[in-house]
Amino acid sequence: MAKKQTMLINEKKLNMMDPEHRKVIEQEMINFLFEGKDVKIDGYVPPEA
Repeated sequence: MAKKQTMLINEKKLNMMDPEHRKVIEQEMINFLFEGKDVKIDGYVPPEA
């Protein structure tokens, strides 16, 4: 999750000092950890194994 979280922050140009931006990250973490949803990062295509 940490790698995708960093990518999400960079792609969406989030500022972790902004409470609204932190809410975006928090919601993505909840979706990933508790709801089993994958993090969607616009333009990112995972490498094929």
